[in-house]
Amino acid sequence: MVLQADTDFRVAHHFRDIRTLADFRRHLPVSGYEYFEPYVQRVRRGDLRALLADRCVHMFALTSGTTAARKYIPVTPQYLADYRRGWHIWGLKTYRDHLEVKLRPIVQMSGDWDEFRTEAGIPCGAVTGLTAAMQKRIIRLIYCVPPGAGKIKDAVAKYYLVLRLSVHRQVGMVIATTPSTLIAMARTGDQEKESLIRDLYNGTLDPRFAISADLRAQLEWRIRRRRVKQARKLEAIVERTGTIYPRDY
Repeated sequence: MVLQADTDFRVAHHFRDIRTLADFRRHLPVSGYEYFEPYVQRVRRGDLRALLADRCVHMFALTSGTTAARKYIPVTPQYLADYRRGWHIWGLKTYRDHLEVKLRPIVQMSGDWDEFRTEAGIPCGAVTGLTAAMQKRIIRLIYCVPPGAGKIKDAVAKYYLVLRLSVHRQVGMVIATTPSTLIAMARTGDQEKESLIRDLYNGTLDPRFAISADLRAQLEWRIRRRRVKQARKLEAIVERTGTIYPRDY
């Protein structure tokens, strides 16, 4: 509350009068997103002091909009620091409990953090895309998929590219926001198995998929090497079972 002392939200909710837990509950009752929406709208227009004491908003993280209109969550420097700290704790625990995945490649499914901009020019999108873009270059070496893949709009094209860049590697972790993403990626791999095997064998990336020319050019050095051994291994599995799933690669 001290941190937000100079905001309009603080004034409207009498933060200076809050001394006890009962005071807090009375002045700031539990509320839905709609209650905060007028303040968030002002922040979207560039009036940060309406709700936040932070000097900047990196972006607005957007909810999926499954049950209602998409909600805008301000990603401030403090928000981002807390978000990344949580992932660091999770990552350290994962490496401690599963030593076999240490330093092995990681597949991370991230979205576009700059889908569009607010009236004040603040990016809106997926916070996963922002954290991926902010990773240090040396850290990015262990990730199979570049941040630019998050800007691919067509879901099948994105899943196909992720698979094309990772099925030939000994991946240690696959990270996604929801389980449904992993299921969709697995289905894409099976549905597009012939193209995937052919691209691995030839060192190509099927032109059918909606992947920009710029991104294709950036990835050429990763794609052009032929992965004949891995292609033949997957081909043999398909000949035997008729399918390929994550357990096969």
